[in-house]
Amino acid sequence: MSADGKNVLSMPARWKTVACAVAALLTVGFGSFGSVAAQDASPVAMAECDAPDLAPGAPTDPGASPVAMEEMDMAEEATPVAEEVEEDAGTPAEGAVADEILAAANNLAACVNGGDMEGAVALMTSNFLMETFGITNPYDAVEFMTGTTFGDFSASNPRTYEDGSVSVDATYMGSQYQLTGETWTFVDGGDYWMVDSLDGFTPEFDGDSAIVGVNLTEVTDDAGAITYGIEPNTPSVAQPEVLVFHAINAGIMDHELVVLQLPEGADPAGLMDGSIAESDVVFMGQITVAAGEQGDMVLVGLPAGMYTLVCFFPDEQGVPHFVNGMVAQFEVTAAS
Repeated sequence: MSADGKNVLSMPARWKTVACAVAALLTVGFGSFGSVAAQDASPVAMAECDAPDLAPGAPTDPGASPVAMEEMDMAEEATPVAEEVEEDAGTPAEGAVADEILAAANNLAACVNGGDMEGAVALMTSNFLMETFGITNPYDAVEFMTGTTFGDFSASNPRTYEDGSVSVDATYMGSQYQLTGETWTFVDGGDYWMVDSLDGFTPEFDGDSAIVGVNLTEVTDDAGAITYGIEPNTPSVAQPEVLVFHAINAGIMDHELVVLQLPEGADPAGLMDGSIAESDVVFMGQITVAAGEQGDMVLVGLPAGMYTLVCFFPDEQGVPHFVNGMVAQFEVTAAS
């Protein structure tokens, strides 16, 4: 069955980098970034990565080159807004064409699961880098992707489009618990199909489920100060086989919903001051929900326990939303 719907403070430096990169997204591609996000996911053995070489380069060093970071920000601001066009639903591919499209998706997944992040990024267009990571330097994307895996990866529903692009529906475990569904669109790069965009969808799942609505809120007072909130429609739920957080963002800003498990009794403020070690934080899942949109996080086999719901997106001053209220506790109680 499926739920209806479509679709990372003075905190550890890598978390801040991820949060700022993710803040540029309308959807978070490839589940979530980094070893924390991908921990415990079990990649499926696949063929070797077949990809072109990246041009020589290096990751941007924000500490040594503030100008470079300003250029990254300018690049994000300069991202053009796509014009509204009539959507092409595509045509189901068959035979050798379908096999070629599926092979392109499986090859990209093989690069990621094989740890060849340079190969994976070499199969991404500049448009994908900007839309998905908010960057132009492919070596920054390599750093963001390091540690990512696609557990139990599968590709289906190959389609072709009038503009020459093709797509597949990819499903995978982005963490030990999060089941992710994304439509990957590829364009012809000559010798390789290059992933150019992605769009999230709620994947099909089996088992008894519970759906919890979560409002992502913004309240502005008379002085213009904004208070953020994450408001689940219930504080707890008896442990189901599948837990779906249906996030609703009725505001004017993009937000994310991150589900973490912190050490017992820990104050979530410890994520800000560093008193909670990154190694003590267990990542469960993450989705980005654009302003005015909704999205589903599908968590399979989530253990009973207390969880923290949080948004790490920064405001205009670089302060994560959770510092100004965008954090909540949620309990999964043992099934009777």
